[in-house]
Amino acid sequence: MNKKNLVWLLFLIWVQPAFASEELNVNDYPDALNYKGLTGYYFVDSVQTLQKGAIQASLFGIAFKEDSSNYKKGTAEAILSAGLLDGLEASIMVPYIVQGGNGNMSGLGDVKIAGKYHLIDQIDEDIPALALAASVEFPTGDQNNGLRTVNSYGADLLLIAQSKIDLEDYSLNLVAEGGVYGQDINQTTQEKHIEYGAAGYLPLDDQWVLIIEGIGTSSYGNNQDYAIVSASLRLFMKKFTLTGGIDRTIAIETNAMNGTNLHGSINLPF
Repeated sequence: MNKKNLVWLLFLIWVQPAFASEELNVNDYPDALNYKGLTGYYFVDSVQTLQKGAIQASLFGIAFKEDSSNYKKGTAEAILSAGLLDGLEASIMVPYIVQGGNGNMSGLGDVKIAGKYHLIDQIDEDIPALALAASVEFPTGDQNNGLRTVNSYGADLLLIAQSKIDLEDYSLNLVAEGGVYGQDINQTTQEKHIEYGAAGYLPLDDQWVLIIEGIGTSSYGNNQDYAIVSASLRLFMKKFTLTGGIDRTIAIETNAMNGTNLHGSINLPF
């Protein structure tokens, strides 16, 4: 994104609430799933969980193009998520991957099971709401076809902090998360890294929300640390929710890729 476009984006975020026909309360918008299958934005989790007995299904798609080569990757994810108890949700995510540029390879990726527990509500401006999220990744992808990095289980654990900020006739959510990922325990190759992310959830009117996000890794292994910055729009309809946007992968270490992604999802509550 060049400087001119960034200035316009920030200007629209600043002036838009002044044109809203009524007060925009960020808590009035229904929950929707992120690409991990947990309630949240597109990449980052929120502290909210599905209500007990609620079920949601989602279909996600991400198209990636690497800058300096013909490498392309498309991922479609089918997700089913449910509220198990008050403050506790769980999901299963099944990805299908298509790759091109270095030989065409496609097939089932790594199936993931995730869960989230809401710890506390926001007490005041100084004490945010908190939640814990965890996931387990199963080695269902074909390593020989490049559909996974190593043939073993992986798991992560994240702490999520979220604050609602009330302005005049307007409110928004700011979220930060951080945690650890581990893989290949008791095997020849081990991978451990720190994960982090932040997001802003900005209502535009009673149907549209702007989502600005950033995520990244540290000590990913094999000099593969990367960061992703993302801008998405979310549209709330009566029977479904649509999210779409663009994100940029930025290589922090030499073995990571630079590239641009288009992403989108549809979310269906039951």
